[in-house]
Amino acid sequence: MGGGSYSSSQWTSYARSTATKSASQIYSQSQIHKDLNPLNVKIRESRDSTEHPESCPVAVFTDVTGSMGYLSEAIAKKAVGVLFEELLERQPVKDPQLMFGAIGDVWSDEAPLQVSQYESDNRIVEQLENIWLEGCGGGNGGESYDIPWYFMATHTSTDSFEKRQHKGYIFTIGDEPIPHGLRVDEVKKFIGDDIESDLTPEQSLKMAERYYNVYHIIVGNNTYNGNIKQGWNNLLGERAVVLEDHTKLAELIVSLIQLNEGMMTKAQVVDSWNGDTSLVIAKSIKDISVGSAKISQSGVVTL
Repeated sequence: MGGGSYSSSQWTSYARSTATKSASQIYSQSQIHKDLNPLNVKIRESRDSTEHPESCPVAVFTDVTGSMGYLSEAIAKKAVGVLFEELLERQPVKDPQLMFGAIGDVWSDEAPLQVSQYESDNRIVEQLENIWLEGCGGGNGGESYDIPWYFMATHTSTDSFEKRQHKGYIFTIGDEPIPHGLRVDEVKKFIGDDIESDLTPEQSLKMAERYYNVYHIIVGNNTYNGNIKQGWNNLLGERAVVLEDHTKLAELIVSLIQLNEGMMTKAQVVDSWNGDTSLVIAKSIKDISVGSAKISQSGVVTL
């Protein structure tokens, strides 16, 4: 997957059509859509083409449990368009191919993972709208942010890594503590794989990091999120990033890719955004290292 080219005019038309819609009107599924169901999916591919000779996969997974529907609404109305347009204009990676997905809770949800194909054009919106906002989640103090790590490590194939040894990107987004891990029966039930033993979050993360740069974005800046930052810092180091304003999600993702690719300094990244956006980004990236070779131990990014 990944053919075609993104159209700004088509996106503008779509954005106008959804401007007054609620999340439930945009996302109308009442169960998991067959095209997004990871069960027994052999592979999701990000491939080079004549149009996109240097593809780079960028996967964005958002928490759709409980009160997180507002984030899905913001993604559909703004973030997809901004993400495509800024990646194409700034070119921290040459030919971005986007995947979107949803995260729930393997303990309590029917669909704790939903996964689109990789796309280089507006077809990603069609898949995004097929996401089911299940809206549940369990009372177990965390969601399954590690299930996309396992899936991406074992069920994706990318020319970016296989041809050029260039890692893609995974961004998980939510407001809960680090996950509890994956049991053998949960992996079998939701993905269809037979694994020998349960997986800790550290194990799933290590598997994903072989092929992808993995970030987690903690949405909000309240006392509860302050209490969970340390756990994410212990797991991901500086790649656990706090975002105060969820409407700046796309801008933060682009900024993190720019910094990781080493194409700009932090000051240059901040200065490249205007007004309130530059202030939000400055707070979120202040402790991020430039370039992918080193991750500091100075702590999770705070606001």
